[in-house]
Amino acid sequence: MSLTYVAKDEAAMKWIQEITPKTWTEINRVQPKKHQKQFQVKEHNFISQVQTQVSQNSGLGKTSLKVKPEVSPRILPCRKVPIALREKVKSKLDDLISRGILIPETEPTEWVSQMTLVEKPNKDIRICIDPQPLNQALMREHFKLPTLEDITADLQKARLFSKLDVEEDYIYWHVQLDKRSSKLTTMITPWGRMRWTRLQLRLKVNREIFQQRQAQALQGLPCCQNVADDILIYGKGENNTIAERNHDENLQKLQQRCKEKNIKLNEKKSEFKKKELKFISTSGMKPDHLNIRDETGS
Repeated sequence: MSLTYVAKDEAAMKWIQEITPKTWTEINRVQPKKHQKQFQVKEHNFISQVQTQVSQNSGLGKTSLKVKPEVSPRILPCRKVPIALREKVKSKLDDLISRGILIPETEPTEWVSQMTLVEKPNKDIRICIDPQPLNQALMREHFKLPTLEDITADLQKARLFSKLDVEEDYIYWHVQLDKRSSKLTTMITPWGRMRWTRLQLRLKVNREIFQQRQAQALQGLPCCQNVADDILIYGKGENNTIAERNHDENLQKLQQRCKEKNIKLNEKKSEFKKKELKFISTSGMKPDHLNIRDETGS
């Protein structure tokens, strides 16, 4: 098997610098055989059977954010929201409150950050906390991300691969914040202060906390690996028939675990029963991919 990973953001670049050997050989790409039977997502209802409401996506447990005691808390003023966006922003905030993702805050808090708006490709908006001041105070957990050697060690005799994409918009919402940590994420809006109940986008501790919790949630599943923000499932065997049966059994076990942990998956970006997979990062601007191939030659 062969893996290729090209980073496209700062966090991914740091990861690849830590895991990439100095030299390695690129080998010929193996294309899926035309007669290969593909796993039909709609036929098997894989994604729909594990879908959950956003308000339920806390199956990865709670986390407690740690801050450096020497960093002084900041209370920042409210940013203006353009008149043309005020109605849309207010509607979005109300929706987040109704789903329990945001909570109006009436008590004094040491930290008050600013709200920032991010326009999505579909012209919708994403509401986030501006994390710059808080990031200066947050302490990282330094969770050990898997290395290339870790990932490839278990891929011997792997012939068939599936990739499950964790829903990008809600990826960090799978982790709940305890009350003290939630108060750290208090932000000021034109409609008052509000605090987040879930891990927030753009916090510098996000990736390690999420990776650690997802690894714990999937622990013990056979032929299952965390790769970046995705889940890799594969089938092993001396021939394609055995590998396909093994793959399907492993996929069903993952399905059950996702249902138990309320992990929200993205059908459009998930791929099933491939001889080769390309992993795409969920953040950054440059191409980023990890190729996994069947190299059994059969």
